[in-house]
Amino acid sequence: MRLVNLAIVVVVVLMVAVAVLLVAPLISQSPPQPPQVVNPGGLPIPPWAMRFGNGSAPVVLVEFFDLLCPYCAYAHVELGPLIKEKVQEGKLYYILVDFPVHGDAAWALHQPLHCAYNELGPSATLDLVNKLYYVWYLAAIKRAISESDALANMSKTLQPYACRFNVTLAQAMGVSDAFGKVGIKIRGTPTFIIYKNGTLTVVEGAYVDKIRQLLSG
Repeated sequence: MRLVNLAIVVVVVLMVAVAVLLVAPLISQSPPQPPQVVNPGGLPIPPWAMRFGNGSAPVVLVEFFDLLCPYCAYAHVELGPLIKEKVQEGKLYYILVDFPVHGDAAWALHQPLHCAYNELGPSATLDLVNKLYYVWYLAAIKRAISESDALANMSKTLQPYACRFNVTLAQAMGVSDAFGKVGIKIRGTPTFIIYKNGTLTVVEGAYVDKIRQLLSG
């Protein structure tokens, strides 16, 4: 009888030892890493904003954009390669916030762009944004093609992407009210907000040299 009891004790001890060996590595693991930056500098960035790159990058660039804004198109042609390079290097966290000042015509493009973002992912979507803006640049800035042809081209490019994107035009435009409450007035597009070394810098308009300096310096 005592031998049976001893065997039971031995089995229990072995089970406890095995449990300790299995649990110990889990206890010694480092805590989970914090999520990517969502609201750098306390900015009221909407949850549907498109984000590109490393959330802990040393520089954050927030851009209020409209796909039918000619100055946005100019800025993207000038700055697109630099932004992509910095994002790929992990040095820039880039956030695109919809601000379709051109109303329904622009919003009809922004909606499928978000669907493309969900389907393609950030990297391919960044290339897509630059592609769309180059078409609009040819029309609105260079006058190489008509705006109607450019709009048709952009619409066709986005046609394959469809999803339920429940944000309304009014909600998108209403984001400016939230930024106004933190002292940042969004009057039009493009508006750039750079968060670097704990400092926020707001640049209204396509002042590409200034943006380039802030991103590179």
